[in-house]
Amino acid sequence: MFKKIVIAFTTLGMLFSVSLLGHTEAATSYGSWEFVSKKNAGVTTNQPKLVYTSGMANRTGEVANGTVGKEYTNSISANVGASALKVISAEVGYSFGVTHSRGYEHTSAPLRKGEYAKFYESRTFNVTKVTLQRKVNNGKQCILETKNVYTYKQQLPQITIKYCKKGQKGQEVCY
Repeated sequence: MFKKIVIAFTTLGMLFSVSLLGHTEAATSYGSWEFVSKKNAGVTTNQPKLVYTSGMANRTGEVANGTVGKEYTNSISANVGASALKVISAEVGYSFGVTHSRGYEHTSAPLRKGEYAKFYESRTFNVTKVTLQRKVNNGKQCILETKNVYTYKQQLPQITIKYCKKGQKGQEVCY
């Protein structure tokens, strides 16, 4: 009985596969992504990150200089092909995947003896929403596919300085 069932299923499978050989389905074709619109989507800022701690002031009036060199890359929120990336880059006015270097220096206010400075950096990005469309034809119908992509252009970092000293029990006190 089991053999008959296996033979029956095998026969049906072969018949089904033979009937599909003559049936060809149209391949889906995709058009190129084209620019539709861009819109300012605001600004985003990351949490401050400690980038430099000065030494302790030996006398009142000393200042701390924080010099930081940073590399950054403008980024995009989705994977898109090279041609779409060129279109987006042309529309927003900046490139992606290229590393830029930027150095900056910040000086603290005069320190009191025993104080030190901690320099924190926050990175800010201008966000742009870019809408793209392309035609998709599956042989039966042609539809428009829409994709929203967000681009992030880095601005100059913001530096915050906290002034610190060691408390009576050796703990750090910052203000």
